[in-house]
Amino acid sequence: MLKYYIIFGYLALIMMVGLLFSKQKDTKNFFLAGKSMHWFPVAISYVASLVSAISFMALPLWTWEHGMLPAFNEIFVVLFALPIIVFIFLPLYGRIGLISIYEFLEHRFSLLIRIAGSFLFLLSRFLLLGMVNYIPSKTLGYITGIETWHLILIIGFLATIYTCIGGMKAVIWTDVVQFVILFSGVLLVLATVCGRFEGGLSEVVQQGIALDKIKFFRWSWSWETPNTWILLFGAIYSFQNFASDQVVMQRFLSTKSIKSSIVSFVAACGINLVLVFLMYLVGAFLFVYYVKFPDQIQGIELDYIYPRFIVNELPELFGALLIAAILAASMSSVDSGLNSITAVLINDYFIRFSSKKHSEGRLLQLSRWLTVVIGLIVTAVGFLIPRIGTNFIDIVLYTAGWFAPPLAAIFLLGAVSRRTNWHGALITLVVVPIVMISLWHLKVLPSWIFGVLSMTGSLFIGYFTSLFFKPPDEEKLKYVWQPAYRKLALAKRNAIDDGRVFGDHNLGDETSEEI
Repeated sequence: MLKYYIIFGYLALIMMVGLLFSKQKDTKNFFLAGKSMHWFPVAISYVASLVSAISFMALPLWTWEHGMLPAFNEIFVVLFALPIIVFIFLPLYGRIGLISIYEFLEHRFSLLIRIAGSFLFLLSRFLLLGMVNYIPSKTLGYITGIETWHLILIIGFLATIYTCIGGMKAVIWTDVVQFVILFSGVLLVLATVCGRFEGGLSEVVQQGIALDKIKFFRWSWSWETPNTWILLFGAIYSFQNFASDQVVMQRFLSTKSIKSSIVSFVAACGINLVLVFLMYLVGAFLFVYYVKFPDQIQGIELDYIYPRFIVNELPELFGALLIAAILAASMSSVDSGLNSITAVLINDYFIRFSSKKHSEGRLLQLSRWLTVVIGLIVTAVGFLIPRIGTNFIDIVLYTAGWFAPPLAAIFLLGAVSRRTNWHGALITLVVVPIVMISLWHLKVLPSWIFGVLSMTGSLFIGYFTSLFFKPPDEEKLKYVWQPAYRKLALAKRNAIDDGRVFGDHNLGDETSEEI
């Protein structure tokens, strides 16, 4: 009974946090927390939502099968994404003053691309939130004996209620609580495994290396198993988790300034690196443990090995805390997704196409009702996820290549390419999802390469199909990032065109000598 008291106590705590932030004045408060958040809780909230219950369960399973190859790849993900987000997208979004980041697509391309892009986001998020609800519910059902469909309803209902009541502030602060539980749960499993070996941590690590599980590189070109070359190239694929995802960017736009959002993002990348590495390490440690005690998992499916350890090897108190950690990871992803989907529907559809101006009170009321409706839809989607597949890892990797990569590619091309136009963007957003879903249906590619192929193909299609149409208007190109040397050259050219001398003085200075 102890584990049930702990679980229900945790759920009560989360609901109290939601009630604490129930007073909302307008949609800016509801969606962006009034742009008042400190950078540190925002960074923690980002990690809590990104590292969902899917990651909590799936990353150790990946290590069990393939070793820790992606753990080292995470460093390259950060090296690729961090400068792009810090120097291009966060300043750009902050300058435009966005709530929905898909407004950028209208500025850069057209209204049609904004709607198409936001629609793909909605599809990808409904799908992901359904998985975030289903996968941990299936795991918790195995652990607790509670029916999976009961748990789907519980997670969906509670996350919907406190998100509806408290808005983005409730999302961020509940994510902070959930991150602490999640991080503690990972450390707990690692410590428990080490405690079963006389040599402790040192012996477990040595065994993991000897068994080829604590391994960061595989220098081959075979598609049969994951390899370092393609995973490194796949760092561009991970961009879909950043600038083109409303769930991610909405958090950083809730900080007090652009500088705070940049500091928060850098901190979040560092924290995420540590947590993801530890979650991959869990898989290696579990493999070492069950090599020593193989009789304990005879006849057990791969998806249930981790839950099996939680049920049988952890003391009841610690097991209950880890169950709460899985709940925490699931709800932290559901709550942020609900708030962000509502933000997109309100700003990209209702306000954008409304013929009259609505009061903030009406918009806030509509936002709360929409949150409830979306919560019901997400919960319903959770019941449909088993139709995609039965293996946790395959479900996640296949669906990740459907909608998010083409959307991310269009954001990236729109921000750095002056030649990409709305024609190429539309072709990419329509063609790539159809092709990737068809490939999934035919099962002609391994799941681990699916997202890399989708992102790479989207970048090529988006750029090269644009070459068949005329370049974008200059008005659209105002939103394309330019390096400092290009800005300087442009300013010099403008100064000469205006009849001014380009010297040591500030450009545009009225005291500059006239020619």
